[in-house]
Amino acid sequence: SLRCAQDCDPLLGAPCSAHESESERIFASAKECCDEKLPWQSDCVYNSDGNLHGNQTRYYPSYKEETCKDDGNHEPHMISSGLLVSSKEDCCESNFFWAYEVCMNDGNPIGPTDLYFADFMSGKCLQDCHTGPFGCAQVPPPIVLYESIDACCEIAQSWVDPQYCKSRSMGTYSYGWVVDYASLRCAQDCDPLLGAPCSAHESESERIFASAKECCDEKLPWQSDCVYNSDGNLHGNQTRYYPSYKEETCKDDGNHEPHMISSGLLVSSKEDCCESNFFWAYEVCMNDGNPIGPTDLYFADFMSGKCLQDCHTGPFGCAQVPPPIVLYESIDACCEIAQSWVDPQYCKSRSMGTYSYGWVVDYASLRCAQD
Repeated sequence: SLRCAQDCDPLLGAPCSAHESESERIFASAKECCDEKLPWQSDCVYNSDGNLHGNQTRYYPSYKEETCKDDGNHEPHMISSGLLVSSKEDCCESNFFWAYEVCMNDGNPIGPTDLYFADFMSGKCLQDCHTGPFGCAQVPPPIVLYESIDACCEIAQSWVDPQYCKSRSMGTYSYGWVVDYASLRCAQDCDPLLGAPCSAHESESERIFASAKECCDEKLPWQSDCVYNSDGNLHGNQTRYYPSYKEETCKDDGNHEPHMISSGLLVSSKEDCCESNFFWAYEVCMNDGNPIGPTDLYFADFMSGKCLQDCHTGPFGCAQVPPPIVLYESIDACCEIAQSWVDPQYCKSRSMGTYSYGWVVDYASLRCAQD
């Protein structure tokens, strides 16, 4: 019969057989027996496990209906593929593990489950609940259900950008950035009623980035002013500050150097610009490059190689600081940073109106003299 029979009481019926060939090897399963003894017989396992005699029900997966059936209308290849099993539970577990309850219920969901399913038309996930709240819809049978929006988006909407799917499923925006090839910039995924840089983003599979810079670097690397144009400037709705190194302040008059756009030196607030470019003279920068009255801080006097204190003229070492100039909290800091080419002991001692009492070479007399 080109099958394997089970070694059990033949009175029990198929697949039991009166096995009396004492030297014939006995296998643990019909599949192992078929694989070893009848490998060319594609339906051996099916015929061996009682089916030749019609005394067992066999379930097969119906992928279209998302359930398992035993009506005998299986595809021929399912026999050799081992897809026919003896219980509906095993069939559902093997083929529809993500929707086991739906499979066991003949492909019909078990009432509102509060689980999530994919809405392929919109690129988002809806909740299987009583219609009413945003995102609720009665799930149409048969359909796969997921425990969370994250799982639904990741598995069922894998071709949709994850941030797009999650945000739209929750009735909001991702607030990330997406490329706009038409205007050679990146637009923000937010309510377009808010104005630029927000855009009515509906390209569900287009990748959403965390920042305009990341989006421009990845999608429009050849467009040097992409970041500048993306962050609202194309529409003139933002002031942009740039560092004026000569005046030691930040300005918003639009007279920046062209390279400052691609270098990312244009920012939306004077505070950020001063903090980034003049952190050592933040107050001066915020005061348009002018010092804030006598500060008692120190500044470099490059002619003398020492540091003077910004204070009311009178005591030794005091001078009104000329704008714009960098101020330092101490003589040490001023000497170390602003007079770095001057010997530190010389700068510090002269700044205090004294000497270092150290030693310095005197090449003319071939000796060292004390300062």
